[in-house]
Amino acid sequence: SQPAAAAVFSREDQSGDLQGRGSAELLRFVTAYRTGLEAVADVTPYAALLEGAADADGDLRFFAFIDTWVGNESGWDGLYMDNETGVCSPQRRSYGNGWSLSLDLVLWPPAARAARPRASVVLGSGYFGGKYDAGVVELREGKLQAGGGAASWLELGAPGDVLAGDTPGALAAPPRVIRCGRGKSEAERAALLGYASRSFRNLELKEWESAEEKDAKREDLRSSMLQTLVWPYMRQVEVLKVREEELLVVARYNPGEMYVRPGVPVYMSPGSVLTDTLLEADLWWNLSYPFVPVGEVAEVGNGTMTLKMQHPCLPSNATNQLPGLLVPMSPGVRAQAEALIDGAMAHGNASAEAGADVALEEALLLEPIEGWSRWHEALDAPAGEGAQHSKSREDPAELRPSPVLARVEGALDAAPPGNGSAANSTVCVVTQRRQGLLFARQFDLPALQADDRMLLQLAVTGHGWASTTLSCGEFCHAVYRISLNNVSVANVTQWRDDCKENPIDGSRQRGTWFSPRNGWCPGTVEPGVYFDATRWARAGANDLRFDVVVWSGLAGGYVDYTDFGGFALSDRASFVVGMAAFVYDGDAVGAVRSRGAAETAAERALLEGCSRPEALKPPSEVERRRRLGGEPPEAPGAPQGGPRGGGAFDIEARAPWYLYNETAEGPPGAADGATVVRIFDQGLVQASSRVLHAAVPRSLLTPGWSRAALHLRLSAPPGGLKFDH
Repeated sequence: SQPAAAAVFSREDQSGDLQGRGSAELLRFVTAYRTGLEAVADVTPYAALLEGAADADGDLRFFAFIDTWVGNESGWDGLYMDNETGVCSPQRRSYGNGWSLSLDLVLWPPAARAARPRASVVLGSGYFGGKYDAGVVELREGKLQAGGGAASWLELGAPGDVLAGDTPGALAAPPRVIRCGRGKSEAERAALLGYASRSFRNLELKEWESAEEKDAKREDLRSSMLQTLVWPYMRQVEVLKVREEELLVVARYNPGEMYVRPGVPVYMSPGSVLTDTLLEADLWWNLSYPFVPVGEVAEVGNGTMTLKMQHPCLPSNATNQLPGLLVPMSPGVRAQAEALIDGAMAHGNASAEAGADVALEEALLLEPIEGWSRWHEALDAPAGEGAQHSKSREDPAELRPSPVLARVEGALDAAPPGNGSAANSTVCVVTQRRQGLLFARQFDLPALQADDRMLLQLAVTGHGWASTTLSCGEFCHAVYRISLNNVSVANVTQWRDDCKENPIDGSRQRGTWFSPRNGWCPGTVEPGVYFDATRWARAGANDLRFDVVVWSGLAGGYVDYTDFGGFALSDRASFVVGMAAFVYDGDAVGAVRSRGAAETAAERALLEGCSRPEALKPPSEVERRRRLGGEPPEAPGAPQGGPRGGGAFDIEARAPWYLYNETAEGPPGAADGATVVRIFDQGLVQASSRVLHAAVPRSLLTPGWSRAALHLRLSAPPGGLKFDH
């Protein structure tokens, strides 16, 4: 298929309709934890777009987006457990209520020699069209049917979307067809065991970690995998009576759904209790109480059970009947789950010892050699009858890779094993993309003169980490490889290890604001990096390719990315890409050179070749040992730069934070007679209004303006509401 065409805006073509050609991202910003943000950012490079992208009514349509999920009543009613006494007390924790967003477009008056580009090319449009899930592995259910000695796989969705879909990236291998007799959930369980095996294997291979570190991580991994495996088979019971002195709870359950017997463990509902947890030497976090038994069933009869608890955190009127108490649907659930997880650990450890690759190029799906029958027996024990699988612990299950019935090579035409024995059976198809390519673009440039310069601008932020491989894209060290017209132009890193220097520091923020991240820090604007790509550009048709590789400590280098973890744990690693090309004529370049100093990132790239030269020098090796939250700073952040002499408004002097204080400094550009165009005025951003819209008549833009900037203010919502945090 042909790469998508890019939207081109130029002086020569002022009739463009941005709605018909997608969206352009002017500025990426990231909210702070529980506090506001005020900043300025140069958008002069988008001059041609701002003057040429009006709709049929002559309006420029602006959008602002914050990925928030809170509203007026957002919060958490739960318990705080004293980690020494085990006593719980009610706690109301607010998640905040949203943001108030204001945005002005500041336009400086005409100048004799303005540094404005004559063409703007939108290559990646940020959140509105430029968000890419990376290395996706997908699982789909269908039917394998045999006929005339051949088999075909029929999917409920659109024909062929096993191989197509909207996620770019080369297939790591032809899609696999495996049995999943009880539906997709069975294959999802096999994927979880495969991911667990891979994780245990990788842990064993980390020679730079101590035995104590490995033991702790091994237990954490085992616990999290166990919780994921058994969670669908837990039920919350209805508390009827509590005898605090004896630590006894009487509860009601549904005998038609659950088979319960004495000795079955009891758990707290995840998220209902928080307690202080030591993660590292001196790093304490307030986290959900771990998924470990907090009691057991003592007596059962007539739809009620008596629970013997281990600590005084008991449901009562004073605690709003929290914590919720969970009991497995049948006695064998935990024992079977432990056997499966321990089997995955044994499989991974054996693979590490043997030096095997464990099919590292493919998502690993594991199933018990004896099949899933014992698991289903443990779940389906009939109510009121003895269960066969009620032991507190079983030997590790012996696991094997799920057998492959066929491979999809274009159309599925391979006969299933056993001469069609799988005909009309339920199967699952595993489709896996190994991410190199994120996207490709074709675009036309106007004729380039000898003194013209073309800059590429790139702003990428990575998102997703809790369950993804390598904690991508937020905490993985990615390198973006840009090719233009089949020539490698640049390898770019957007990694930020300076978050701890943010002037919006720990006196105002909370959480891990200081942690290094891929492309952003909490409480920042992210204008990205500009660099000169003139030598590779050409008049007329151009082809751009944008690839990503991610650092792997085990591989000892940068590798194409496959999200094995996200596949198993229902998460996605994503990269939000804002990218544009700008063509400057000789007069604009001369205007910057005549000043001898750059006042914006684009001007610095025109003078020096790149606005941030370090961004074009990815490290050859990434530090393997990294503190979970990063090292918190011992002193406040570095002071912020400001305007420099002669009334000039030097935006680049404010890099890399670009913070502004209108109260202390006055309106931006006021000293130079700049025009202010109000776009958003205290717009309320909440879960129900995550996107703000504004139509601004193009006639409000000062004719011939020389420079443009955005002045962003994020404050608390009105009416006593609080910041989202």
